[in-house]
Amino acid sequence: MRSIDRAALDAVLFDLDGTLWDSAAGVSQAWQRALERRPPFREPITETEFRSCMGLCIDEIGKKIFPTLPEAERDSLIRECLEEEHRWLRQVGGRVYGRVEETLSLLSRKLKLCVVSNCEAGYIENFFAITGLSGYFADHISFGETGRHKSDNARLIMERNRFQAPVFVGDTVLDREAARLTGMPFIYAAYGFGRLDDYDYTIDAFGELTELLL
Repeated sequence: MRSIDRAALDAVLFDLDGTLWDSAAGVSQAWQRALERRPPFREPITETEFRSCMGLCIDEIGKKIFPTLPEAERDSLIRECLEEEHRWLRQVGGRVYGRVEETLSLLSRKLKLCVVSNCEAGYIENFFAITGLSGYFADHISFGETGRHKSDNARLIMERNRFQAPVFVGDTVLDREAARLTGMPFIYAAYGFGRLDDYDYTIDAFGELTELLL
């Protein structure tokens, strides 16, 4: 177990989906809207199906949702889905978890906060525009920007901000791996999409971070 030294702690790296908000309903609706512009070739995309994909990189999601399509056709459809996703989420938004803004406000007074996500380019910016939470974050990075694994992106965030003792908060095995590979304590958001039994700390609600970190 990696312990948290609160005296040395200087930053908190957050996963996005399943940690800060839940956008599965809106994203699945957007992808289905894009799908309906093409001749039918599969069953409608459901929220339940998309929840099983949350946290994966976009190419992995595409392979899971559209496994029968040739690569070029799949890539083209994914681009259409992402364009619709950005438009649709601006209308319907996502469900920000309870006490997120209050907790971010308290944490940001002492610590640098960053988002590290496997999402496509533009998704984090869309999240900020929808929620108005950008002011609490010092930096952000995504798979869509770099094409690199979450652990690599976490390391990039650490290096360019010169963080010495950050922690990682997330809800999936990929978040745990990113924390392990970069030597950070991992805080498991048990209210999110993933189901884990190996972590350094766990929270059942976002607001519990203040007691743990401050």
